[in-house]
Amino acid sequence: MKLRLAEIFTSRMVLQHGKEINIFGTGETNQQVTITIQGQTATTTIINNNWLITLPALEISTDETLIVSTGLETITLSNILIGDVYFLAGQSNIEFKFKDCDSVKVDQEVCYDRYLRYYEVPQIEYEDENIKIPPIRNQGWQICDNQTINDFSAIGYYLAYYLRHDIEIPIGLIAVNKGGTSGSCWINETYLQKNQEIKKVYYDEYYQAIMNQTEAQEDLEIAKYEERVKQYQQKVALYQQTYPERNMSQLKKDVGHTPWPGPRGKKDFCRPAGLYYTMFKKICQYSGKAVIWYQGEEDTKNAYLYHQLLQLVIENWREDMKAQIPFIIVQLPEYDDDKNDNWPILRDAQQQVCREVPACYLVVTMNCGEEFNIHPQNKKTVGHRIFWRIKELFYDNQFNGHSPKIINIENNSKIIIEFDQKLHSRGINNFILELPDHQVETVGIIKENKLLVERPAQVRTISYGYQNYCKISIFGENNLPIAPFKIQLTK
Repeated sequence: MKLRLAEIFTSRMVLQHGKEINIFGTGETNQQVTITIQGQTATTTIINNNWLITLPALEISTDETLIVSTGLETITLSNILIGDVYFLAGQSNIEFKFKDCDSVKVDQEVCYDRYLRYYEVPQIEYEDENIKIPPIRNQGWQICDNQTINDFSAIGYYLAYYLRHDIEIPIGLIAVNKGGTSGSCWINETYLQKNQEIKKVYYDEYYQAIMNQTEAQEDLEIAKYEERVKQYQQKVALYQQTYPERNMSQLKKDVGHTPWPGPRGKKDFCRPAGLYYTMFKKICQYSGKAVIWYQGEEDTKNAYLYHQLLQLVIENWREDMKAQIPFIIVQLPEYDDDKNDNWPILRDAQQQVCREVPACYLVVTMNCGEEFNIHPQNKKTVGHRIFWRIKELFYDNQFNGHSPKIINIENNSKIIIEFDQKLHSRGINNFILELPDHQVETVGIIKENKLLVERPAQVRTISYGYQNYCKISIFGENNLPIAPFKIQLTK
């Protein structure tokens, strides 16, 4: 068996500085493997055709060479950077390509940066000992230029762009994402079965539905679905040709959305635990700085379970990564074209996880959405907000890079909600008060870092921005919006 490195290790890669580094691959059992990089050398023995070597922390560098050898075979990787590595995880809005965002024409020609690299984990939907679907070839690590950038995650690029211009450290981005995926696609069966309700809704119901499905039946359903998608894409192309001035929101409103979901089956990439094995598991031992998690749209129909589901994802990933890696959680923006009204519940779940789970941090993206487009094209603002949060967390703890957070609530004749920074308004501050038998809309006022709302008798809850689609009017001193909320009043 030939000596091999895992697919993610290629020339031009970025390795994480300041932490232990795992280098791993396959080879002939009982052979010795030696690796050398940045003056460090380590050796291990191949066991059951697999090997892994953990190196002490490396220093920031812009030109390193990795040599892996058994004495009989040698692999040399060059042009390696040592810097900070971020995982871009989740579904379609973090996958959304730079070539499709609204700022592509402005920024494409000035994007070359030899110290920014990108690796896309091949989006393998299904594989066994005989087949791999689709048969994607590993592209390796890419240097950012005006050609390769087209297939970068747009949010990932803008995050890295701002980091590179502010911190000036080599940046590596690892895209481990796929559109349309539930959080349940990204964890293993053990974690899916830890919570009985999640097991029932996400695991048992799925596999019970395809229990008697044959491979021929699945292939027929896949072919029918692909034809529907093809017809839809033809409609989109004709619409864009006829109305080139209309934006994507208008297109979605007029033409409708891409046919979704696809057919269930053992080859469906949306199956429970599927992409955990075909994508995440292949790179989980790669050392990194943080996970950028932008996901949840596919789970709004079961939003009441998302708090537990997201916690399971984080727990499972941290166990596999053997590190308490930080999660930067991107809260869903506004959107008004779903079949359910559960987006506020899911946003709440994201915020709750950030309050309860260590090293989880929220990025509020309200006023970055589009009413009828689940894939808003303004990714530059989202990337910048993630950058601000990361700058505050990892590079400059004196920097105010987070949205205002509630720190105290007083509940008497007035409801007083206190935040950790001064607030200002860009419009009318509408709140919804819930009474026993009806709701009342009222206006609140801002005083320094407090929101003040008159409280009629018997009010049970107060909410702000608690709809799928809403206009946000309250911002912090750093011009970041406050997160929507719904507060249960105790008196």
